[in-house]
Amino acid sequence: MAVFPDPRSLKVACISVLVGWISIAICFGTLVAGYITQNDDQLRSLVFCSIVVLILAALVYLAFAIYLKCPVCARRFLIQTYEPKSPKARTKWKMDFWAFVVIDVLLRRSFICKYCGEKFILNKTSEDPAQIA
Repeated sequence: MAVFPDPRSLKVACISVLVGWISIAICFGTLVAGYITQNDDQLRSLVFCSIVVLILAALVYLAFAIYLKCPVCARRFLIQTYEPKSPKARTKWKMDFWAFVVIDVLLRRSFICKYCGEKFILNKTSEDPAQIA
Protein backbone atom coordinates (compact mmCIF):
# COMPACT_ATOMS: atom_id res chain seq x y z
CA MET A 1 0.00 0.00 0.00
CA ALA A 2 1.39 3.36 -1.05
CA VAL A 3 0.32 6.97 -0.58
CA PHE A 4 -0.86 8.64 -3.78
CA PRO A 5 1.36 11.69 -4.45
CA ASP A 6 -1.36 14.09 -5.71
CA PRO A 7 -4.56 13.43 -3.74
CA ARG A 8 -6.13 16.84 -4.35
CA SER A 9 -6.05 16.50 -8.13
CA LEU A 10 -7.48 13.01 -7.90
CA LYS A 11 -10.29 14.18 -5.61
CA VAL A 12 -11.14 17.06 -7.98
CA ALA A 13 -11.26 14.64 -10.92
CA CYS A 14 -13.53 12.24 -9.03
CA ILE A 15 -15.81 15.02 -7.78
CA SER A 16 -16.14 16.31 -11.35
CA VAL A 17 -17.22 12.83 -12.46
CA LEU A 18 -19.82 12.78 -9.67
CA VAL A 19 -21.07 16.22 -10.73
CA GLY A 20 -21.34 14.95 -14.30
CA TRP A 21 -23.31 11.90 -13.22
CA ILE A 22 -25.68 14.09 -11.19
CA SER A 23 -26.08 16.47 -14.16
CA ILE A 24 -27.02 13.56 -16.42
CA ALA A 25 -29.61 12.38 -13.89
CA ILE A 26 -31.06 15.89 -13.58
CA CYS A 27 -31.19 16.29 -17.35
CA PHE A 28 -32.99 13.00 -17.93
CA GLY A 29 -35.32 13.57 -14.97
CA THR A 30 -36.19 17.00 -16.27
CA LEU A 31 -36.82 15.68 -19.77
CA VAL A 32 -39.13 12.99 -18.39
CA ALA A 33 -40.93 15.53 -16.19
CA GLY A 34 -41.34 17.85 -19.18
CA TYR A 35 -42.75 15.04 -21.28
CA ILE A 36 -45.23 14.03 -18.56
CA THR A 37 -46.39 17.52 -17.58
CA GLN A 38 -46.16 19.11 -21.06
CA ASN A 39 -44.64 22.20 -19.39
CA ASP A 40 -41.60 22.92 -21.52
CA ASP A 41 -41.02 26.58 -20.70
CA GLN A 42 -40.04 26.18 -17.05
CA LEU A 43 -37.99 23.01 -17.52
CA ARG A 44 -36.07 24.10 -20.61
CA SER A 45 -33.68 26.31 -18.62
CA LEU A 46 -33.00 23.50 -16.12
CA VAL A 47 -32.09 21.11 -18.96
CA PHE A 48 -29.83 23.75 -20.50
CA CYS A 49 -28.09 24.44 -17.18
CA SER A 50 -27.56 20.74 -16.48
CA ILE A 51 -26.02 20.25 -19.93
CA VAL A 52 -23.67 23.20 -19.39
CA VAL A 53 -22.63 21.82 -15.99
CA LEU A 54 -22.12 18.39 -17.57
CA ILE A 55 -19.85 19.82 -20.26
CA LEU A 56 -17.81 21.81 -17.72
CA ALA A 57 -17.47 18.79 -15.42
CA ALA A 58 -16.40 16.63 -18.37
CA LEU A 59 -13.72 19.14 -19.36
CA VAL A 60 -12.36 19.27 -15.80
CA TYR A 61 -12.39 15.48 -15.59
CA LEU A 62 -10.67 15.08 -18.96
CA ALA A 63 -7.89 17.49 -18.02
CA PHE A 64 -7.18 15.65 -14.77
CA ALA A 65 -7.62 12.18 -16.29
CA ILE A 66 -4.92 12.95 -18.83
CA TYR A 67 -2.66 14.47 -16.16
CA LEU A 68 -2.98 11.78 -13.47
CA LYS A 69 -0.91 8.61 -13.86
CA CYS A 70 -0.19 5.67 -11.61
CA PRO A 71 3.15 6.26 -9.85
CA VAL A 72 4.05 2.57 -10.21
CA CYS A 73 3.11 1.67 -13.80
CA ALA A 74 2.80 5.23 -15.25
CA ARG A 75 -0.59 4.50 -16.89
CA ARG A 76 -3.66 6.72 -16.86
CA PHE A 77 -5.96 4.83 -14.49
CA LEU A 78 -8.95 7.18 -14.94
CA ILE A 79 -9.28 6.42 -18.65
CA GLN A 80 -10.88 3.15 -19.75
CA THR A 81 -8.86 1.22 -22.34
CA TYR A 82 -8.86 -2.29 -23.74
CA GLU A 83 -5.49 -3.11 -22.16
CA PRO A 84 -5.44 -6.13 -19.83
CA LYS A 85 -6.43 -5.34 -16.25
CA SER A 86 -4.80 -6.60 -13.09
CA PRO A 87 -6.54 -9.46 -11.28
CA LYS A 88 -6.59 -7.16 -8.24
CA ALA A 89 -8.55 -4.44 -10.10
CA ARG A 90 -11.91 -3.74 -8.50
CA THR A 91 -15.26 -3.54 -10.25
CA LYS A 92 -18.89 -4.27 -9.33
CA TRP A 93 -22.33 -3.91 -10.81
CA LYS A 94 -20.89 -4.18 -14.36
CA MET A 95 -19.21 -0.77 -13.98
CA ASP A 96 -16.09 0.06 -15.95
CA PHE A 97 -12.88 -0.14 -13.96
CA TRP A 98 -12.24 3.63 -14.12
CA ALA A 99 -15.72 4.34 -12.71
CA PHE A 100 -15.08 2.04 -9.77
CA VAL A 101 -11.79 3.86 -9.10
CA VAL A 102 -13.89 7.05 -8.84
CA ILE A 103 -16.30 5.36 -6.41
CA ASP A 104 -13.41 4.01 -4.32
CA VAL A 105 -11.72 7.42 -4.12
CA LEU A 106 -14.94 9.17 -3.09
CA LEU A 107 -16.12 6.57 -0.57
CA ARG A 108 -13.00 4.79 0.69
CA ARG A 109 -10.26 7.40 0.18
CA SER A 110 -8.21 4.70 -1.53
CA PHE A 111 -8.11 2.87 -4.85
CA ILE A 112 -6.40 0.04 -6.65
CA CYS A 113 -4.70 0.76 -9.99
CA LYS A 114 -6.57 -1.23 -12.59
CA TYR A 115 -3.38 -2.00 -14.50
CA CYS A 116 -0.71 -2.91 -11.94
CA GLY A 117 -2.92 -3.77 -8.95
CA GLU A 118 -1.10 -1.45 -6.54
CA LYS A 119 -3.26 -0.05 -3.74
CA PHE A 120 -3.01 3.68 -3.03
CA ILE A 121 -4.43 5.62 -0.13
CA LEU A 122 -5.34 9.30 0.03
CA ASN A 123 -4.88 10.82 3.43
CA LYS A 124 -4.03 14.14 5.02
CA THR A 125 -0.48 13.05 5.87
CA SER A 126 0.29 12.94 2.13
CA GLU A 127 -0.46 16.67 1.77
CA ASP A 128 1.95 19.49 2.51
CA PRO A 129 1.89 20.21 6.29
CA ALA A 130 2.31 23.94 5.65
CA GLN A 131 -0.98 24.03 3.71
CA ILE A 132 -2.92 22.17 6.43
CA ALA A 133 -2.07 24.68 9.17
